[in-house]
Amino acid sequence: MKRPIQLDVCSLICLAVAACSGANPGSSNLEGQDVQVAALFTVPSSGVSCIRITASNPLRTSSTDFGVSPGDSTSFLTLRKVPTGNVVFSGAAFADPCNHLFETNLPTWISDDVAAAVTPGNATIVTLHFHGLGIAQVGVDFGDDTYTVSTIAGNGTQGAADGIGSAARFEGPNGIARDGDNLYIVDRNISDTIDGMTVRRLTLSTGRVTTLAGSATGIGTADGPGSTARFSLLRTIAVSGGLLYVTDRCAVRTITTTPPFTVSTLVGTRRPPPDDNWQCGTPFLSLLDLAIRPSGIFVADASRFIVSKIDVTTSPPTITTVAGIPDVSGADDGAVASAHLLSPIALVFPFAGDDVFYVGDFGATFDTLYSTVRRVSVFEDAVTTIAGAPHGAPRIQDGFGTGALFNDVRRFDTDGINLFIGDTPAIRRMDLATYAVRTIAGGNTSGYADGPGSTALLSAAFGIARGPGGKIFFSDQGNFVIRVLTP
Repeated sequence: MKRPIQLDVCSLICLAVAACSGANPGSSNLEGQDVQVAALFTVPSSGVSCIRITASNPLRTSSTDFGVSPGDSTSFLTLRKVPTGNVVFSGAAFADPCNHLFETNLPTWISDDVAAAVTPGNATIVTLHFHGLGIAQVGVDFGDDTYTVSTIAGNGTQGAADGIGSAARFEGPNGIARDGDNLYIVDRNISDTIDGMTVRRLTLSTGRVTTLAGSATGIGTADGPGSTARFSLLRTIAVSGGLLYVTDRCAVRTITTTPPFTVSTLVGTRRPPPDDNWQCGTPFLSLLDLAIRPSGIFVADASRFIVSKIDVTTSPPTITTVAGIPDVSGADDGAVASAHLLSPIALVFPFAGDDVFYVGDFGATFDTLYSTVRRVSVFEDAVTTIAGAPHGAPRIQDGFGTGALFNDVRRFDTDGINLFIGDTPAIRRMDLATYAVRTIAGGNTSGYADGPGSTALLSAAFGIARGPGGKIFFSDQGNFVIRVLTP
């Protein structure tokens, strides 16, 4: 069978690839085909010595390099084991010769990635457009990824004032959760001395910010009406069935969504007086995210390196480890019972049921950052790193799966097709089918500026929540504001 693939690359590099492929004689493996590629191109006078073509899907990536010189126009090569099905084709050009390419080499030209269906015996036409953007990376075309960033509450000044829109002040907004017209926010003082923890509500239709529970000047563990309740270290929040759920250091607590906004402790043991804090250790040490599911509450414990499930139908609640090895950190994939987590910081369930969930995992050594997205499947008995990879200096880089780089992966939201990922200082989007990662707001430069996503500046997108019409709300902790991405 013949399967021609044509890639036409235009700018200063013009690359048209006509490829014929089929299964090897006697082969029944339709998941990977050898492709014979005839490439036509115009090489610029400088800056390009090697061109790399990559074909990828979630299960397999095939890549080949071929050297070029100014004046060259044709090259013949083989792309081994090209995946079939939904495949993303991409290209990169390097100033360095192919035999001198290492992981640290950055392309001088990069193509827009193009998704195409590849099936044996059928023609596939793919067009790649290269751009001379230096170290810039682009991801798969998701369709309309043009967003505008706007500030909807706060004005960049730290404080604890209620009010409307820019008149409100935040101490350091962290996790957020949306319920209809309300956006709930855990606000923690991020000064050198942590002396305030509150739960706030932003009414989206009016822009009004109201403090529901806690104190901007005091911390503690007291339950009761919101005005007298106290929190120790708030990080994330979820809403379900008329209750807010928050992680408070190593405790899980609830708050009613109607006055007097009563706070109750679901899991957590207080230390004896006069130490008004939590007795952390077992079962939890440092809870950074939670997800409310019909079967229970799932929590990510960054300091015990595990994801756990809390069954609240028993008294006391039953707590079970569902991923990671308690008190043993690591980044190795494998079976659910043996794979390790580094420091789980984000947790999301994109699909019905509890079989598959995704974990944002972060860790660092003196010279290496580990910031990845891990996929956990109980049915498949597998923990798999699907995006992100260890790297040196902090860097945000778009790409495919482990070819993408996260600086400081934070919390997630999902529409069942993509993950929307808070990063520092950016918001990323990952296609769940191809694991292609694209930056939709912010980038490698930290700052505070509204405007188009490609030029907007962020500090730290620590909380993220989808809204109607494709909007994405996020808390920008370092800028002390709540912002929205509008498509």
